[in-house]
Amino acid sequence: SVGRRASGAGCGVWGVGCQERERLRVVYPHCLPVSEGARHDGLVRALRKVTAGPGLELVDIPVPVCGDKDVKVRVLRAGLCGTDLHLEQWDDWAAATVTTPMTLGHEFFGEVVEVGADVDHVSVGDRVSGEGHLVCGSCRNCRAGRRHLCINTVGVGVNRDGAFADYVVIPATNAWVQPSDLDPDLGALFDPLGNATHTALQWPVVGEDVVITGAGPIGVMATAVVRHAGARRHARRRRRHDLRPRPRRHRRPRLRLGLPQPALRPGPGGRGRRGALAPDQAPPDTAPVGDGRAARRHGRRAL
Repeated sequence: SVGRRASGAGCGVWGVGCQERERLRVVYPHCLPVSEGARHDGLVRALRKVTAGPGLELVDIPVPVCGDKDVKVRVLRAGLCGTDLHLEQWDDWAAATVTTPMTLGHEFFGEVVEVGADVDHVSVGDRVSGEGHLVCGSCRNCRAGRRHLCINTVGVGVNRDGAFADYVVIPATNAWVQPSDLDPDLGALFDPLGNATHTALQWPVVGEDVVITGAGPIGVMATAVVRHAGARRHARRRRRHDLRPRPRRHRRPRLRLGLPQPALRPGPGGRGRRGALAPDQAPPDTAPVGDGRAARRHGRRAL
């Protein structure tokens, strides 16, 4: 299993629906309890895409080597992202992106067990969350402070071995030191929480009306963020099947409001209620309220 809840220990599972989690538990029934260290034969366990095609395999691999600017992390928790499901199922995007063999996993929390010679801000024993995007630092976007748009981004668990293993090695600059008493389950959530936070706060939402399409984990987090940031009213889609196109007589979107107010919808001439169209966490192949019909004129949309 890739799930802590299935075994009582090991990697936490976040960000996917119950059906996807249960399917993976059936396909990968072996537990991954937290490791206390590398075995005497110098091998560690990894949930790995071994060949180009659907499925993953739990295999033994050599202990990853820590470079001079890297840290080696003993993984205590790892999150299952929608990206990992694409890779496991081996869709067209996965086939065009990943070179096998590859260890998956990019949302994780763990304990540093080794640091490189040039590392001075992370120490052995630190508890860290991992940033899963490695950037070059020299392209135009990186030098302008827009590292999230680096044209040379390398993804942990996508373009290099990831955290569905006993150990993972990342650059020290990608290790965020956390308080020693932080719950490991929370420590593995910073990647999706960052997505929700940066999407929701692309502009001030104080006093605005906000619609969030998609009530998965990131959508729920975005709801909490805009509420805390002072949104006047906020609404979100409740279930994925609510996002499917409806017959004309059922076009009114089902929304759960943060306050007892009517759903946001356009008025005459395309004018909606006052407010900004907000973080859209919906699947790309749907036509939710986030397509623009719920926004006032000149309302804004964040993806």
